[in-house]
Amino acid sequence: MNNPRTLLILFALAFLAIQVISFMSGISKHEERMAKLEKQLVQFETKGTYIDLKSDPAVKLKEEKTRFKAETMSFVVKVLVISGATAFVYAMMKNDRGQKSG
Repeated sequence: MNNPRTLLILFALAFLAIQVISFMSGISKHEERMAKLEKQLVQFETKGTYIDLKSDPAVKLKEEKTRFKAETMSFVVKVLVISGATAFVYAMMKNDRGQKSG
């Protein structure tokens, strides 16, 4: 375990695992919210128009879809940043090793 490149890769994998677990919990919360909102939408369809748009389940459903899309994009960006930073540092370590021996 004295190899710094191995430690770097393990560190990056730990960060990626944290992000994946966080995203997976976000998916389960999203599914719960969607099921709840769809159930409300079915119950309230027979009542007609809504006085307040904030209480309209269709509007809340659309907001939840938009929020989840933003959360997914955030996850993708985080994974790309972690992977890119790890690759960059790994390449710098490789170049540094080549300069020391040469």
